[in-house]
Amino acid sequence: MESVIEGQGIALAPVPLIVDDLATGRVVAPFDIELAHGAYYVVYGPGALGQPRVRAFRNWLLEEAGR
Repeated sequence: MESVIEGQGIALAPVPLIVDDLATGRVVAPFDIELAHGAYYVVYGPGALGQPRVRAFRNWLLEEAGR
């Protein structure tokens, strides 16, 4: 978060950990979106599952998450 505050990058962070930084303007939320707490998302581009390595990784990830 220090790098983000210094203007050197972006971060995905739980809102409770950055609420003070948001309130003071040290960091900004570029989008009006909050993901569900404790949820995970697998994101890939259109047609990506046509690539065996992407499909294999996604399948492995979903299998591991199901354990």
